[in-house]
Amino acid sequence: MRIKIRTLVILITQGISQVCKIALGMIIVRMLLKEDVGTYRQAFLVYTFLGSLFSLNLESSLYYFVPRLRETRMAGLLLQTFTLTSVMGLMIAAMMYWGAELFASLLGNPEIVPLVQILCLYPFGEKMLLLIPSFLISENRAIHAGIYTVVGAVLRISLVYGVLATGGDLTAVCKWLVIGTASLGMIGCLDIFRFARKTSWTVNRGHLREQLGYCLPLLINSGVAVLNLQFDKYLVSTYFDVATFAVYSCGAMDLPMIALITSSVSNAIMPNLVNLAREGNFKGTVTLWQKAMRKSALAIFPAFVFFMVIGRDFMVLLYGESYAEASWPFRIYLLGLPIRIAVYSALLRALGQTRPIALSALVGLVSNVVISTSLIYLGKGTLLSFTAPAIGTIVSYFAIALYCLSQISRHVGISISKLMSWGSLLRLMIVFLVAALPIMWLEPGLPLVFGLMVKAVIFAVLSLAVLHFTGTLEADETAMLQMPAKVLRKLMGRLWR
Repeated sequence: MRIKIRTLVILITQGISQVCKIALGMIIVRMLLKEDVGTYRQAFLVYTFLGSLFSLNLESSLYYFVPRLRETRMAGLLLQTFTLTSVMGLMIAAMMYWGAELFASLLGNPEIVPLVQILCLYPFGEKMLLLIPSFLISENRAIHAGIYTVVGAVLRISLVYGVLATGGDLTAVCKWLVIGTASLGMIGCLDIFRFARKTSWTVNRGHLREQLGYCLPLLINSGVAVLNLQFDKYLVSTYFDVATFAVYSCGAMDLPMIALITSSVSNAIMPNLVNLAREGNFKGTVTLWQKAMRKSALAIFPAFVFFMVIGRDFMVLLYGESYAEASWPFRIYLLGLPIRIAVYSALLRALGQTRPIALSALVGLVSNVVISTSLIYLGKGTLLSFTAPAIGTIVSYFAIALYCLSQISRHVGISISKLMSWGSLLRLMIVFLVAALPIMWLEPGLPLVFGLMVKAVIFAVLSLAVLHFTGTLEADETAMLQMPAKVLRKLMGRLWR
């Protein structure tokens, strides 16, 4: 399967998954009180923290090892990967069950204790579901992987809505999420093992050390990264009440297209990056990575500009007027988008250099803690105090990116100024900023959802016009943008026959 097709498949399926994630947040906010929303999010905050801290990032290792071991010992690789995942799941479960009261005390909310204890079984399904798409994409079966991604997302939203609609409480929601995810994870495990029937099931200390040697720095990275990404939520939980935490946590989110675009593109090109790096073709590796970065920028830059303009209205549309203050952390989180057009760790993983990834996470955490705690004390209950954790998080993104770029530069022998196409990226950003100027003061006088649709259409038309007249797009990018129109024309032609 060609990279473009593979990327498109991953993009579509991840897009559906992200839409379901947003819809799930909207359902929870509209069907629960603020205090219950805060409790639900705090319970999953505990799981996210421990689940990332002890994940080993085994799914990332499959992108590296599957292409290398496909013909020899695929079965052994899968066996040791799933065994390690089960061991990590047991560790997470034990800490969640017996540490529930400690986490409740730290977050100042005893209501999360039963939810955390139920969710202790969640990793046995959720962690398996992370492995399955990674393996299938590495096997060049993106469509197969996408099916699991979509089914998993639809299953979660269906279970939550179904339980709440029938009068169930948060305890019932957590129970059904555990059951549904575990069932799908078991089906997926049985499915992918059939791909390895004719290979060796051998697992020995050497094989185990090889995978652990690759993953342990990623474990450090994920552990520190989750501290970094969740530190702002912990600060807000500590200094504000549960209802305020609910508002902050709704706004302190990445636009879905971060995972949708960068992760999809990164996963799609990962097998090619690994092969180029293995051949010692560092220039080709960097060139492919740069192309992927620019393609991501074509989607992320306009999203950054547009949502920065409509931030408050967007939060009100999603969660209601009572969550309007969520626009403050939302807009601050948006400031991290321009630097996150690339997955810097992907290039390091392709090079087999995972230690710098772990160190970059430490750099990010230190900068986050220093900035966040300093500003929250300086703010003393003001708006600065409320937004301080988000500001610290964004500063950490820039620190991580700068450190990773310095390490990539050292390993491939290319300067940072040439690793990133700074001039090209700046030109793209200016184009979208110019296109956004008219909608900054536009008030259509329509209901909120229709007013935002009008602004989106105007912004899209102006963006395309400026891109065209300035000659900013490359030939393949023009063809990519024309593709939806061509598909639509074909469909219309068939309908008229």
